[in-house]
Amino acid sequence: MMNKTLLFLTCFVSFCVLPQVSQAEPIFGTPTLQPEVFSPNGDFVQDITSIEYDVVVDSAQVQISLTPVGGGSTIATLQALVTRGQGIHVFAFDGRVDDVVLDDGDYEIALFGIGTQGEGDELVTLPLTIDTEAPTFLAIDTIEPANAVVANGTAVVLDVCIEGSPTSVTADFSSLDSGFDNANVQVTPLDQTCFRIEYTISAANNRIDAAGLPVLLSAIDAGGNRAASETAYCLSNSPPEILSTNLLNEFSIFQNGDRIEVEVEFSSIALTVDVDADFSALDTQFNPAAVTEQSLSATRSRLTYVISEANTQIDGEYPIVVTVKDPGCGVAEDSSLSASLDNAGDFAAVIGDVFFALSEGARSDTTQYSPKNLDGIKDDVTVAFSALEDTVLVTISAELKPPGFSVPQLVTILDQQEFLAGDYTFTWDGLSADGVIDARDLADQVIGIFVFGVSTDFDRRRNRRLELVLDNTPPQLESFIAPTDGIQNGDQI
Repeated sequence: MMNKTLLFLTCFVSFCVLPQVSQAEPIFGTPTLQPEVFSPNGDFVQDITSIEYDVVVDSAQVQISLTPVGGGSTIATLQALVTRGQGIHVFAFDGRVDDVVLDDGDYEIALFGIGTQGEGDELVTLPLTIDTEAPTFLAIDTIEPANAVVANGTAVVLDVCIEGSPTSVTADFSSLDSGFDNANVQVTPLDQTCFRIEYTISAANNRIDAAGLPVLLSAIDAGGNRAASETAYCLSNSPPEILSTNLLNEFSIFQNGDRIEVEVEFSSIALTVDVDADFSALDTQFNPAAVTEQSLSATRSRLTYVISEANTQIDGEYPIVVTVKDPGCGVAEDSSLSASLDNAGDFAAVIGDVFFALSEGARSDTTQYSPKNLDGIKDDVTVAFSALEDTVLVTISAELKPPGFSVPQLVTILDQQEFLAGDYTFTWDGLSADGVIDARDLADQVIGIFVFGVSTDFDRRRNRRLELVLDNTPPQLESFIAPTDGIQNGDQI
């Protein structure tokens, strides 16, 4: 009994060093700590760990302490010696000492018991880890499909790298798949930080095609700390289809400055699609923004592009890549069209310089035009051009926005005519060739004037573009204050 009292005093008085154990018989069954790793960060997930112990003698005095790994000086006494009867007891620890959360790290819970009937004493230690830091996603890479566009039956493979030793990594594909089942997600560790996630979109999925659908990723560590991230995919079960592509130009040989027109016919269940073309193979200065689309119907569009004057591509035949994209990232692509570039003159040009003939012999690629006021000043505009062969077929058109149109229309202002070799001028009074369009009725805008020259064999064609600034709005005089002081009859004002 004296030994037991001394043991009690040693621990009770010092609170620093655990007593020496002189065990005669077990005091405890098998104590447990659940969870062994916990996170007292206030998120209500594994904020508390429970120390459960079974007193197997009639009664015992039990002390619970927090110590460094491997023993040593007591960090804190969590429960001073208190008598416990035979049976199971639970002590909850919230990770705080003197209302201060302990630092992350490894510790030990020391469970010390003294039998009250002379059974001896016993010391049991349990490992404890405090971890309040959530894992961190370092990288998310889609392996398959490379373009992140999926359909029913598509196998999705992505690699994620996570710092913080996660014990659980999950992925939620429900935004892509109405039949999503978490049990079908396979997660395989690649190394200590990276994991491969694999999932196949179900064949019966009935989600609507859409872009930017998130796959939600989650990583949980042993302490219950959670990290979340996401990566987006496009669902496209009914992509558009290109039915035909046609070059509308009379021939397929072009030079810098020439205008290329392509008509595209397609099918799509989407209400709106984006029709575009890539002329970069043909034009080193290709600017995607310079491609204009004109919708002809729900399933037909016309694309227009003018080859850059600064293009340095060598002469040859090059593909034109046409694409149709729907809102769900469904893409149809066609590269069957081609166009030949001939800047070296192997195919001679049929028209020479084209310019606006201004007053007193001046010439320009652009000019002002104001036909509405009929004041005799810039009421019409003169286009000069030269035919370089014995006979050239010439058409002149204006690219403009008629009333009620949101996109420019190509309107003929001079029907195709034959011109012998020589220099010519054409004066435009603002009317289209069929008399339907009158420039006097148009809103202020920039009009493109195109002079098209075609050889009589239709094997060569050249067009030149001029820029006409239409200004039908006269300036408005807001106010006028006439001078009054010192004015006499006969003075000039």
